[in-house]
Amino acid sequence: MCYLQHLELWNDFVRMEKEHEGIIRFLFIIEARDGGADNLYGQLGMTNLKHCIYIDSNRSFSKNNPQIPSNSLCHTFLLDESNKIVLIGNPLKNEAIEKIFLRKIKEAEEASK
Repeated sequence: MCYLQHLELWNDFVRMEKEHEGIIRFLFIIEARDGGADNLYGQLGMTNLKHCIYIDSNRSFSKNNPQIPSNSLCHTFLLDESNKIVLIGNPLKNEAIEKIFLRKIKEAEEASK
């Protein structure tokens, strides 16, 4: 539940979807533990995240992406238009990652003009 309580911290970043439409899109995937999807739905209702969240009750994402390490520091990443990882790290927890993230968004926006 600790992770879920902090989801609302993403709201400032989520607003970027509208500000940079077509440039950035956030996808939140939360893997439900065995039989825990119902409990997870209830807990998500108590978060203030203003975005959709995909509940992966079958662990499909992990099964289809075995190359992603189990270390949670590697569970936040930025993909390019070809779905290649261009940045790994959580901008909420690392100011340097946040600066790189914002720069990548600006670069993508400029390239799309």
